[in-house]
Amino acid sequence: MKTNRTIFKLMSGWMGMLAAVFFSPLSHAQDPATVTAVAVHYGGNIQYSYQVKNSTRARSIVSVSIGNRGLKGDDPVTITNEQAELEIYPAGSYWGEPNTFGDHRGESPRIGGIFSSPASWQVHIQAYDETAKFSVDWRRQVQTDPGILPGQTFNFGVTVPPNDDPRSPYSMSDPAYLAGHFTVGFSHSRVTDEGPAFWDFTGPIVSLDTAPPALAVTLTPSTLKPNEKLVAIAATISVTDKYDPAAEIRLESITSNEVLEHEDIQDTSFYVDDRSFVLRGAHKEGNKAGRIYTVTYSATDASGNKAIATATVTVPHDRGEHEGHHDEKDKKDKNKRDRDRQ
Repeated sequence: MKTNRTIFKLMSGWMGMLAAVFFSPLSHAQDPATVTAVAVHYGGNIQYSYQVKNSTRARSIVSVSIGNRGLKGDDPVTITNEQAELEIYPAGSYWGEPNTFGDHRGESPRIGGIFSSPASWQVHIQAYDETAKFSVDWRRQVQTDPGILPGQTFNFGVTVPPNDDPRSPYSMSDPAYLAGHFTVGFSHSRVTDEGPAFWDFTGPIVSLDTAPPALAVTLTPSTLKPNEKLVAIAATISVTDKYDPAAEIRLESITSNEVLEHEDIQDTSFYVDDRSFVLRGAHKEGNKAGRIYTVTYSATDASGNKAIATATVTVPHDRGEHEGHHDEKDKKDKNKRDRDRQ
């Protein structure tokens, strides 16, 4: 009996462990597909690169849509088209000739663009009637192409103009290219044990670049004589980023611990990559600390991560003519005392 009880306890333990494996939240099936993204500045544009991974056991991915939140609604009668998210069209794209037949007569499609696609895949810009937004869609060209097989990862890419509005909080082109959604379509020809049956999947795009660049600024010269003269200042900037080799540099501001005159800062362009400007070597009377110019730069990678760095230019306090006379008198008195001791 003791042996039977021991065996029962062991079996109970094994069953418990199996239950923990199969029924715990950690054991739930992972998403059938994932999309990771990286953005870099290149040639005046922003290149978005996507890695699409098929995590199913037996289904093939035959279409990939970027900037697409999938179908809206569960009722087949009231279901609407895909919810597009993109707003800035790919570089090199243009409006085609208006359609002359069908339900879209008079409408012009957006065609062309700069893309990178796997072999035997084709890409197009997909617009929808319900919104002015769009998605970028890839599909395999022929039915015999296997698509993205289980366990495989394919690369896709699109080049987009940057957002040149300095007032915008985004220096990247369009946030939805990185922070939007994707929808992948699966082959209808394969019947598997993966259920319930699904023919597409929508998920969030995961941006890999989440850290700001490393930014350092040095100004030359860093000290000015208090002689009221204008002096050219040169900024030396060092910036590195894990993913983007050409982070965007901007001169954000030049401030001072004193109220400045209009002419104290010259030849300066803010919110662009301006690394040379002119400052006046002056300070307010009575300010013993002198004048301190604080120059602020930013570096923003193509994923929108922003770093700030500052450097200073100092105009030391001019002790003035009156204080200079005192210094000269003190020096003469010291020399006289030294002679008297001899």
